[in-house]
Amino acid sequence: MMVQNLDKARIARLQRQMQSAGWSPDAESLVSNPVKLWLYSVSFHKGTRMVTQVGAPLYRDMLSGEGLMKNLLADASSPADMLSSALYVYDRLGSPSPRDRQMLTACLALYAHSTRTWTMVRPLNEVEGAHFFVFDWMAKDGKTRVLRPAHHHLAGPMNESDIAAFFRYVMDGHLQRHPNDAPG
Repeated sequence: MMVQNLDKARIARLQRQMQSAGWSPDAESLVSNPVKLWLYSVSFHKGTRMVTQVGAPLYRDMLSGEGLMKNLLADASSPADMLSSALYVYDRLGSPSPRDRQMLTACLALYAHSTRTWTMVRPLNEVEGAHFFVFDWMAKDGKTRVLRPAHHHLAGPMNESDIAAFFRYVMDGHLQRHPNDAPG
């Protein structure tokens, strides 16, 4: 019963954060005029959760830190915490709706925008495509969700075997520096 109450509280807090940031689900707003940027959410335990191509308005907000990014940041304790909560909620859904996917997209974009990795993504007019990944796993302590951002420049979305190989590469590098973050 206590876990269900925590789940409900986490979902309610995430919904309040999104609403107070002025976010309202609109399929057109996140994917209109798609650009050559893909966001990936990939779990060690569940595989690829979602791959989405970013729309021009969201990309502009990610570059400038204005609009949705500014609004979400104003109400989030931290982009990592907000994304971690969103992943927790998303993973408990039986079949995510388009609205749920939009919520996760917004949280991925906010997290991406907040990382040093984002500063390494080259301008889209200089590359055939950009891919921003958030790899995650639960550490062996069973309480810590590890989030690892990564990026890659390539035309078109990546296939599942390339994503898995990239995940292994990123995780191996992380675990060399932080062995206690090994997955449980």
